[in-house]
Amino acid sequence: MVELDRISSLEHLAAPATPALVRTPEQEAASASELDLLITSLHPRDCDDAGCDRVATHAAHRLRTGGILVVLTHSHQEHGELLDPTGTVVTAAQNADLLYLQHIVALHTPIRHGRLFTEPTTPDAPHPPTGLHRRVHSDLLVFAHPSTNGTS
Repeated sequence: MVELDRISSLEHLAAPATPALVRTPEQEAASASELDLLITSLHPRDCDDAGCDRVATHAAHRLRTGGILVVLTHSHQEHGELLDPTGTVVTAAQNADLLYLQHIVALHTPIRHGRLFTEPTTPDAPHPPTGLHRRVHSDLLVFAHPSTNGTS
C-alpha cells in the first residue's frame, strides 16, 4: 500500500521554464525524492518531446523509490491532424528510468448493447464537424520509480 504523504502536480513543467520555476540547488536538494505519488495532466499540444522530458525527469527526481507517477492525457485533433501524446509520454518516462506499469482507458461515454454510445445527450449538443471524431476516452498512464537494488 502506498501512503500518500504528499501529492504534487507537474502540469506547469510541460511549458518552457519561467523564472518562477527556477529553484536554487538547496531548494532542489530539499525537495528531492520526497513524494510517493505525482499526478498530472498533459494536453496533447503541450506534450512535445521537450515538455514530456521535463515532466518525466522532474518526476524521476521527486519520487521516492517505489513512488508512482500518473499522467492523464488524451488524443486531440487539430487542423486535421491527430495528436496522440501517449507514445511520447511513455518514451520520456522510460528515458527518465521510470517503469511503465499500466495504460488505463477512462471512458467518457457509456457502453450500450456492447457498443460505445456517442450520440449527443441533449438535442442542442453539438455534433463534431465532418471528418472529426468525438473524444470518447482519456488515457491514464501509470509509472513507478524503481528501486536502486532491483527490488521494491
